[in-house]
Amino acid sequence: MAPIFRYNLTLSTLITHVHPPSPSPRDRHSNEDKGPKSPRLRLDSIEIAKLNTQLASLSEQISKRNDKIKNYRSLHAEHMTSIQHNITPYIRRQLELDAAGRGIQKGSPYQMHLMMNLRIRVQFLRDRIDQMTAENASDEEKIGQLEKMLGIEKNDIQNGEDDA
Repeated sequence: MAPIFRYNLTLSTLITHVHPPSPSPRDRHSNEDKGPKSPRLRLDSIEIAKLNTQLASLSEQISKRNDKIKNYRSLHAEHMTSIQHNITPYIRRQLELDAAGRGIQKGSPYQMHLMMNLRIRVQFLRDRIDQMTAENASDEEKIGQLEKMLGIEKNDIQNGEDDA
């Protein structure tokens, strides 16, 4: 072993320490008591960790989308109620006037803007709900595939440990 030199300032002397070799298997220069590490098991554990992370993120995204879908459905219900309350009587009155032969009359600008805005909002909400539902379905398929992959890899690792 190489000696370790330290200088003591108070005594102004050089102190030499010689440490005996460490019997610990954690000695960084020692290869004793260290079995060969299998890179396959380490890679498998890294891959499994990545797959678990993907699985967790996908399930989190699905839950967030489900919350948004729930919110969009409640907005859609509110808009449909508003349409039934404000627009349906206006349209019904126009149809009655047309059936009576008096022709379609001009409504208030408020009703026209409300009708157009609600129609656009309702269509947007329907499209968004459909889009998020489709994204959830594709992510659920990915989750199924990841679970299959994780199940296969876990079985392979267990079989490898049983064989050893």
